[in-house]
Amino acid sequence: MISSVKSAAAVILIIVATIPTAGAQAGVVQAETVPSAAATLLASAKTLRCVFPVSVRTTWKDGAPLPAVRRPGSFIVNIRDIKSDAGSAVLAAGVGGKDITLVTAEQNRYFLDAGGGRVALTAVLGEFSAGNKLKASHSVSDFTSIEVGSFRSEPDIVHYGGDCEVVP
Repeated sequence: MISSVKSAAAVILIIVATIPTAGAQAGVVQAETVPSAAATLLASAKTLRCVFPVSVRTTWKDGAPLPAVRRPGSFIVNIRDIKSDAGSAVLAAGVGGKDITLVTAEQNRYFLDAGGGRVALTAVLGEFSAGNKLKASHSVSDFTSIEVGSFRSEPDIVHYGGDCEVVP
C-alpha cells in the first residue's frame, strides 16, 4: 500500500514538473514584463528636474501626529550624473553637488540622501503624469535633538508630491 502511494506521488510530481515545459514547447507565451515608454525614458535619464507643488508637513500636538497640506510654492530638486549601474547620482545644489545613493527597483528610481539626522528620499516612478513628465515624490525626515534654554527642536517631517522631467 505504501509503495503504491509513493508511486502515485512520484507520477503526480513528474506530471506537475513537466506542465510548464510542455506548455512552452506547445507555443504558450510566458508573460514578460515589457518596459513602458515612461520606464524606458527614466532608465536612460542622466539628469532630472523635479518640481513638487504640494506638500504635507507633519507636526505633533499633545503626542499625536498632525498633518497639514501646504501649497507654499514649488519645491525643486535637481539630480544629475545618474549612473544606474553604479547606484549613484549627484544632488545638484548651487554650483556644487552632493553624492547620493540610487536604488533601482523594477521601473522606478529611488534617490537617497542621508546624514546628520536627516534622510531625504526622492522617488521617481516609471509612469507618466502629464506629457513626458514622470510621477514623483520627495520625503524628508529631519531631526536632531537640540535644547537651548526654553528652545527645543522638533522633528521636521515633510512629504512632497509632483513630477520630474528628464533634462537632455
